[in-house]
Amino acid sequence: SSDGRATLRFLAIHRRFRGFCVGTRLLRRVEEAVGCKTLLACIPSKRQSMCSWAERRGFKALDKVPVPSDLSFTVMDAHLVVYAKDLSRNRLNYDQLD
Repeated sequence: SSDGRATLRFLAIHRRFRGFCVGTRLLRRVEEAVGCKTLLACIPSKRQSMCSWAERRGFKALDKVPVPSDLSFTVMDAHLVVYAKDLSRNRLNYDQLD
């Protein structure tokens, strides 16, 4: 966007493919492709494993917001944690994660 931010709207890995670094490789590709300073992501607050995954990859929690009514695709959680990652700094070495 014009303010130097991009938003990662959805990233889902089928449970059969988890643990093979598929999500990490996809995130790396997104970071390389977006050409912005900040990458934002919203994660359901009750998905603690997803929140931890994002934090290990350099995302920082900014806020907790209600799920917009047009995105209420789940009754599991009514809040999203807004995360941001500064892409202008040195990139993480993803080979050392997981």
